[in-house]
Amino acid sequence: MKNFLIFSLISIFLIGCSKDDELTEIKYNGYGGISSKLNGEVLKPKGGGIFGNTDCRIDQDTNGPVFFSVSYTNTNNNIFKSIRIVALDVPYENMTGQTYNLKSEQNIESFANYNLSIDFDENLYETNSIQNGELKILFHDRQKNIIGGTFWFDAINENGEIIKVTDGRFDLFIN
Repeated sequence: MKNFLIFSLISIFLIGCSKDDELTEIKYNGYGGISSKLNGEVLKPKGGGIFGNTDCRIDQDTNGPVFFSVSYTNTNNNIFKSIRIVALDVPYENMTGQTYNLKSEQNIESFANYNLSIDFDENLYETNSIQNGELKILFHDRQKNIIGGTFWFDAINENGEIIKVTDGRFDLFIN
């Protein structure tokens, strides 16, 4: 009976351990997911409905450049966290091996941002020419609509506060 109790407690502990604190893997099959570290803490998609969704697309605005965007949100108890990365002038046919410097949306450059909203009080952090980052596309299969890569960026809000997004990775299907 004692062994059964010990085994049961260990099983409950192992089942209860979540992989929420582990970064996702790039598997080059579209099923790896997306994650990053935000100021050292792992951030993954979480939440229901429109929150917690992941969006990955290659698109073009009317008469504008072809762009790639990837974003995800994490919602928990009225705290909304969102990361968005946009690369401009992408080669739609094959993006493998492409690297994009993430700078300023206002200057019509590739960019990234982080939005923190607590009880609908928004705080937007954006990349610029000083607080910038990088997006690398490691894999792109146009026929299977799969893309994978890595990213990092520093971003600043209107109060001069800086956040650091590191170890970003994604392995997703393109919408």
